[in-house]
Amino acid sequence: MSSRPLIPAWRLRLRFGFRNGRLTAAWGLAILLAWLVLALFAPWIAPFDPIAQNTDISLIAPTLAHPFGTDNYGRDILSRVI
Repeated sequence: MSSRPLIPAWRLRLRFGFRNGRLTAAWGLAILLAWLVLALFAPWIAPFDPIAQNTDISLIAPTLAHPFGTDNYGRDILSRVI
């Protein structure tokens, strides 16, 4: 028996449409790094407690202090998303 594969790898890539494999890998790495940076800097990006309720500021529109606004319990939506 020979050790040659039945179908060469480059033909598999062309057959299944993985011509831009490196570009896809680069985008995947960029998204992964963005999530990592977001997780590391989350306390500074969204400094509000995501479960603390403050009904005085419930349902406010987006502002500089609360970029996504607040929900009906006064919780910061950006902090809850992160």
